[in-house]
Amino acid sequence: MFPATAEETAGLARALEREYPGLAPVTAIEPMRVALVSSLIFRVEAGGGAYCAKLPGYTRRIGQTDEDLRAEWTLVLEAQARLLALGVPVEDLLRTRSGDPVFEHRGRLCRVVRFVPSRPFSGSDADLRDAGRALGAFHAAGRVLLASDPALAAGIRHRLVRDMPLAGSLAAWPDLRAGLLRLDPAALPDKAREVAAELAEIRDSLDTRIAPLCRRAEARLRDMPAGPEGLGHFDYHPANVLFRDAAPPLVLDLEQIAVGPLAKCAALGATRFAMAARDADPSRDERAAAAAFVRGWIETFPDGAPAVAQIPDWILLYELEKTLRILRRTLAGDVVPPMVRKIVTHHLPLGERAGSFRI
Repeated sequence: MFPATAEETAGLARALEREYPGLAPVTAIEPMRVALVSSLIFRVEAGGGAYCAKLPGYTRRIGQTDEDLRAEWTLVLEAQARLLALGVPVEDLLRTRSGDPVFEHRGRLCRVVRFVPSRPFSGSDADLRDAGRALGAFHAAGRVLLASDPALAAGIRHRLVRDMPLAGSLAAWPDLRAGLLRLDPAALPDKAREVAAELAEIRDSLDTRIAPLCRRAEARLRDMPAGPEGLGHFDYHPANVLFRDAAPPLVLDLEQIAVGPLAKCAALGATRFAMAARDADPSRDERAAAAAFVRGWIETFPDGAPAVAQIPDWILLYELEKTLRILRRTLAGDVVPPMVRKIVTHHLPLGERAGSFRI
C-alpha cells in the first residue's frame, strides 16, 4: 500500500475527474480513517455529491498477473451488480466514461461509490441480528444468482478461488514449519522488523499451539458432514458493514467472494461481530453475541439452520487457514505487518477457543 501524500491525493483527484465526467470538478478529497488493513479510502466531494474512492491493497495472489487480476475484479464487480439487482444491500458502483466498473491508478484498480451516511456498530442484539440477516440475504440471493446464470457461476468457481486453501496449507505444514525455524529475519523485507516480536512469538509456538490446531483441523475435515454451499462473502466483519437506522445494513468489500461452505462464512461473521460487541461492552458474553448474529443469519437463510452446530468447527478451520496462509506468504517474502499481528491477536486465540462458540 502506498502512502496518501498530498501529491498522490491530488493525483487521484485529477484521475477521478478524467475517468468520471460527472465528478468534475473535485472540490475536496481526503483520506478517510477507516479500520482496514490494506486499502486506501478517500472521501470525495464532487459534482454536488459525496463519494468514496477505494484503492484496494492486499488483493493479488503471489505470481498473479495484471491481466488475471483485472479479470478477477471484473467478475467480482459483475457479481456485485447482479446481487444488487436481486435486492441485496451492496454498494452501487459508478461506471467510468468507458463503462468500466474500475480504472487503473498507480497500479491499483480504483472503484467509486456514492458516500452512504452510517453510524458505528453498537454491539446491541438488534445490530447483531441485522448483521446476521444481511449476510443471510446475501447467501440466499447468491444461490439464486448461481442457479440462474450457469456461465457466471462457472466463471466464479473457476476464477474466484481461495488463495492457499487450508487443505494445501496442511499438506505444506512440515515444510512451512521447517522454513519458519530456519527463517533469517535479516532476509525479509525491512517492514518485517515491525513485527519481529510477533514472528518470534509465532516461531516459539509452532509445536505448542499451531501443530495441535493442525491435528484438530485434519480430524474435523475428515469427519464433518457436508453443509450448505453457495456464494459466500468470506470477509464479513464490522468494518465491511455500514449500519443505517432507516435501512438494512449495507454490505461492503466483496473482493473475497467465492463459492464455498456458507457456515464457514457465517462463522467468520459470528466471531468478528461478537468480538466487536464485547469491545463495545466488556460485560457482553461472546457466545451470546454470536448466537444473536446466527439467529439473524438463519432468519433470512433458513437452509443454514442444520449447519449451526458446525460453526465452532468452521471457526477453527477458518482461523487456522488464515494463520497458515499468512505464514506461507511471509516465508515467501510478502510480509504484511497488520496480518502477522492478527495471527497473535485474533487467529490463534480464536482457533484455540472455537469450542466456546457452540450455539
